[in-house]
Amino acid sequence: MKFRPRYAFFYCSGEKLMLREAKNRISTAMIVPYPPGIPLLVPGQLITEEIIEILEFYRDYGVEIHGLNNGEISVMKKSEEEELTRRGIDIKDVQF
Repeated sequence: MKFRPRYAFFYCSGEKLMLREAKNRISTAMIVPYPPGIPLLVPGQLITEEIIEILEFYRDYGVEIHGLNNGEISVMKKSEEEELTRRGIDIKDVQF
């Protein structure tokens, strides 16, 4: 988790990128494969290679993925990430 969900969701206009291009970016949306209906990504979370591979697996097997639209995912703009970090709003040393 890089930022608290409220900052990523409410304070960032974000941009849309293709899933593969979003590696190491910060999600601004909740991404939920259904079934099972358990969020895989929440706003403020770093998009890792592992998460991308899981989403591609679900997509390839026809699982509906809420929050992923035509292969695009909403992420923070780099400028928004830099501004929040500059203001000290990022979460430091949090591991999940």
